[in-house]
Amino acid sequence: MIRFVSKLLVTLVLVGFVATASMAQETENIIRPSTKSGSAAMYFSFGGLSDLGINGVQLAGLLFPGEGTVDGIKVIGAGGKFYISDDLAIRGLLAFATSSKGDADLTKSANGKVSTTQFGVGAGIELHTRPVYSISPYFGGQVAFASANQTTTKNLVAKTGGKISTLATTTSETKLSASGFGIEVLAGFDWYVFRGIAIGAEYGLNFSTASASSTAGGSTTDVPSSTSIGIGVGSVHLLVHF
Repeated sequence: MIRFVSKLLVTLVLVGFVATASMAQETENIIRPSTKSGSAAMYFSFGGLSDLGINGVQLAGLLFPGEGTVDGIKVIGAGGKFYISDDLAIRGLLAFATSSKGDADLTKSANGKVSTTQFGVGAGIELHTRPVYSISPYFGGQVAFASANQTTTKNLVAKTGGKISTLATTTSETKLSASGFGIEVLAGFDWYVFRGIAIGAEYGLNFSTASASSTAGGSTTDVPSSTSIGIGVGSVHLLVHF
């Protein structure tokens, strides 16, 4: 009996030693999250899972007053973060875009010339908790401001006897403008699949307000401001350290 107990104890000790050694080796192979002071990274947002496209980071979705409708526009920018101390990171967003399409000459473009300018800034903070293997959970907050302006120019012409009279040409200009401000409390995680590269997901509880106006012929029409509070759409992101 004593011999059996001794063998059992020796077997348990050996099993424990092998399990401990195996766990230690597995732990050594785990990719640790890069959350040390001085670490910096850029991050990108994934598009829909159907195409897995990598996009910029959306700061806000603004609404423009259209002709009998309200048109949406997304303000997209670049994002990055920097760890000011271990497990504490500040994040920043910046957006700027300008585009022009069409022609003011209605004989060349039915909708005239449409010029759009977007601008946005955002700032936030992340507090990373104790990592779970290669996963770094975090909580934080963020504020963002975005604006967009759109100008539509049309050269109106008169016809005389079926011919265009250039002397009667006048210019019509419509200006649309929108701005928005948001505050968000967020929670998410970064999963480091490779050293310096992580994928993650994030949800947020946000408060946002936006306003817009349309100016045409010297007359300005304001669109009633909108305010919303709720859980925002979850996002999936790619994090690349440098």
